[in-house]
Amino acid sequence: MTALVRELCSCPAHPDLEFPAPVGKHSAAFLYRVGGLKKWARNRPRANTTDLD
Repeated sequence: MTALVRELCSCPAHPDLEFPAPVGKHSAAFLYRVGGLKKWARNRPRANTTDLD
């Protein structure tokens, strides 16, 4: 379980389509690959930024 992170998942009203899919489940918690979560966090839009290019 070194490459997996246990994360509780709530069902948001507007799900982020770029969020990585879970790779497993442990009880009520979904399991995600650490690399997938890092890539998602790195690529998500930041607040108060404007990308005009």
